[in-house]
Amino acid sequence: MFNARYLRWWLIGASVRICPPLGRALGFFPDHVTMLEQADDVLAEETQYIAPESLHTHMGFLERCIPHDSVAPEVNLPGGIVMGRRTAIFRNAWIDTTTSSVLLPQKARTVLVRGKIANWNAVSAKPFPRRIPLNGRVWMPLDTVNYFHVLLENGLRLIDLLDSGVLAGSALTVALRPAKTEVETALWSGIGKLYPEVVFAEVPTGAMICPDEALLHFPRDNYWEWPPVSRASAARLAEVFAATYRDRNAESHPNRLFLTRKGAKLRTPRNSNDLDRALTDAGFTPFTANDSNHPAQIDAFGAAKTIVAVHGAGLTNLVFCKPGTKVIEIFPGNFIKSTYWNLARQMGLEYTPVICGPGDYDQRFEVDIPAVLNALQPARAA
Repeated sequence: MFNARYLRWWLIGASVRICPPLGRALGFFPDHVTMLEQADDVLAEETQYIAPESLHTHMGFLERCIPHDSVAPEVNLPGGIVMGRRTAIFRNAWIDTTTSSVLLPQKARTVLVRGKIANWNAVSAKPFPRRIPLNGRVWMPLDTVNYFHVLLENGLRLIDLLDSGVLAGSALTVALRPAKTEVETALWSGIGKLYPEVVFAEVPTGAMICPDEALLHFPRDNYWEWPPVSRASAARLAEVFAATYRDRNAESHPNRLFLTRKGAKLRTPRNSNDLDRALTDAGFTPFTANDSNHPAQIDAFGAAKTIVAVHGAGLTNLVFCKPGTKVIEIFPGNFIKSTYWNLARQMGLEYTPVICGPGDYDQRFEVDIPAVLNALQPARAA
């Protein structure tokens, strides 16, 4: 906590509280409001609860995930899991292109979409930031290159907003920073082709957008590893990418897929050669996902009947799997997360975790190969 970044953030916040006009000059408001607290118009507020009985059989696994998952303080398994969505409009607002946060300059507040305290992920100081006026309703995705967040936090969230009907056919401007990955470029291209009501406006990082209306569309949940996904929204996401990749030649892929960690900094198995050999002998084909082979990722996961993978963002491709696909996810014992358990649950997939020994600083660990092979036993018929 007490590193140079935190101290800088804290000192700027203290200065703004002492001299409030400094907040407007820096685009920095450390005081905050919750998402619906100061909204000018709430277009949607839907809440549902995950039934405790639906979690019961996996409770032991989920309890081991809690220390590593991102959750609200009030989460208390087996209850307290809130799902749903919220859509709100803010007028006379700014959108910070560094953090995607909505700021209320007249009230000197930052709008929080989740959590209870504004931090440096929501508030970023910039001396006299450039202000860019945009007409109409404006939404801005998160600034990220993480595949999970690009697809589910940005892509599916926008698709959900457009398909929900809350905009009543009105135009929406999506403010985009220059794309950093080929996947991101393909995502926005496909959405533009399928949703003609969307206008894209490229904006620089470090500026403030001044729209007629700033729109926030965010899941209403307190278990932040579990973004809401449905078979319908996943199918729509596949259509978005198909609209971009329609001129390519689809490849055939095996029904037993092993997603490797080659080139990854984190969670590389120490005994990766032994694991590769054991899975190859069991009929699996290794596949390495990267930014340049995204069409093949979609095809490979769509064709697979059984998937084995160490925990990582490549498992976001489970959204492209057919119902009933068997998923074996491998973890180091000191880093267990429920992200893809929940994604598999929502997509109707058969999920089995394999928890191995602890990893080191970079989460390098020894895979328990017999445990992986044993988890495959029910999947032999695949």
